[in-house]
Amino acid sequence: MVLVPVGVSIALITQRSKVQILFAVQDMIAAAIADVLRAKLSPETAAPRRYVPNLRAYEAYLKARDLWFRGTRPELLAAF
Repeated sequence: MVLVPVGVSIALITQRSKVQILFAVQDMIAAAIADVLRAKLSPETAAPRRYVPNLRAYEAYLKARDLWFRGTRPELLAAF
């Protein structure tokens, strides 16, 4: 037996219960998606990234920078 307040229609009660069911289903779907994303995006599952310097590129950068600040344009063009 369900107690219904006076003046409240049965249609309103069934509509409210449908909305509650809809929100419950949405909450369940959102929780499932959050669990999957949490597992995929967690730092523990990500591959560790290690920085490996490119020494040849850094050396070329330093040479170009040195030539640039010396102001020797022909040398700069001939060096590369």
